[in-house]
Amino acid sequence: YDNAAAWRELVREKAPKIAKEMGIPVDDFVWYGAFHNEGHHPHIHIFCYSQKPKQGYLSKEGIENLRRSFASEIFHDDLYHLYVQKDAHRDAVKNFFVEELQKASLKSHKGNLKAEALLLKLAANLKTAKHKRAYGRLDKENKVLVDEIVRELSKDEKVGALYENWLGLKDEISFTYQDAGHKRRSLADEPEFRNIKNMVLKCARELSEQEIQKDRKIAAQTAF
Repeated sequence: YDNAAAWRELVREKAPKIAKEMGIPVDDFVWYGAFHNEGHHPHIHIFCYSQKPKQGYLSKEGIENLRRSFASEIFHDDLYHLYVQKDAHRDAVKNFFVEELQKASLKSHKGNLKAEALLLKLAANLKTAKHKRAYGRLDKENKVLVDEIVRELSKDEKVGALYENWLGLKDEISFTYQDAGHKRRSLADEPEFRNIKNMVLKCARELSEQEIQKDRKIAAQTAF
């Protein structure tokens, strides 16, 4: 992006995104740009508005969304290796949870005993739970249990190191479009790892189904 033509095409591509973030219908959206060819810092200034005077507002969140959108395109090649590493660490964390949940479901004493106990309690609760297919639909008590299982397994040094490395890579990516790094949260509260909670729920649901089948089998045998 060291020439006006490249910037023009980029803004044309992003125009619908800018209009959306500003709350302006695309048909009413107008923009102008000025390219400054500074050797160390080629850039543009963009002036955007609506043909209807009362339309158009850009929130702080909207500004961050646009910065992220432009940065991901402008610095695509620079960011690519960071995204690859970040995704590799994310997948390693998920694989760790798969292995630990398997140990817990098999009641293996090689695993985390507290996590195993919490998982069994969750499985027992799910026998009578109305909603148990997705974390977001669980009642408060069972959500707390899922969160506790994730927090307990997250105490492992291996997964802690992987998660810290993941956060560091998120920081590097964030610094391309904002002055602050990625907001610090525990792994259990990090939105990008939310599917781990559904992994925990799936494991507990399978245990619950196994117990239900056992109960039915025992009931059938005693009936005779």
